[in-house]
Amino acid sequence: MPTPFGPSPSAAVRLLVRSEAPRHPRLPELWREHATTPVRSALTEHLARVAHAGMLQIDDLTRAAGQFVALVMGTAWWMTEFGT
Repeated sequence: MPTPFGPSPSAAVRLLVRSEAPRHPRLPELWREHATTPVRSALTEHLARVAHAGMLQIDDLTRAAGQFVALVMGTAWWMTEFGT
């Protein structure tokens, strides 16, 4: 969620990683390894618990986690880019 003073801290870090990638080629890989992958794994595990409890019907947990991240990140990007 953006703040009145600019993008959220996580959006700022993502922008920093993207902008520094040409000078530090391993940076995106390290970001995925230490930030993206653990979050996606934790989300997949949470969705599995929710599905197992019968609160959601999910056929493909990995796909559902990816779609959820895309939904949330797309919204965050849109809000950050357009200051809404």
